[in-house]
Amino acid sequence: MTSKASTPIKLGDVVAVYGIDVPARLTTVVTAIEESQRLLELGDDWDENGTPGFTEQTWNRAASLLVCFAIALASNHGAILEDIEILPGSNGGLDIDVRSDDRQLLFVVPADPQKEARFYGDDGNGGRQIKATLDSSKVPDWLSMWMAE
Repeated sequence: MTSKASTPIKLGDVVAVYGIDVPARLTTVVTAIEESQRLLELGDDWDENGTPGFTEQTWNRAASLLVCFAIALASNHGAILEDIEILPGSNGGLDIDVRSDDRQLLFVVPADPQKEARFYGDDGNGGRQIKATLDSSKVPDWLSMWMAE
């Protein structure tokens, strides 16, 4: 995230990306979601270590969490995410890696829909670290504020 503005960003039209509504202005989010869709093609034992494949339900929760976070960041803090990846996690879960020039935030979305998502953030210097759990359908404003600092 290097695009920071002093005022909230108007996100404009929404596009559907594999059934997920994303503001068109969030082009890197659209790209991350499109690229991560291939993870659904990986079957069980895709890594030859017995790891289960990824379900559409888990992928939808991860993609929706990313969109929710990106909207909060842009709408409330005038910042656009530019470095994003949705990656294979453990036990059929998915990870969302978000980076800025001086911050990194990793969301862990478990395969079990009954379990809350987790996140870990680092300011790059090891001085300010945060970690907690969250409902994957909501992102607390303080978390997007922390990322925008």
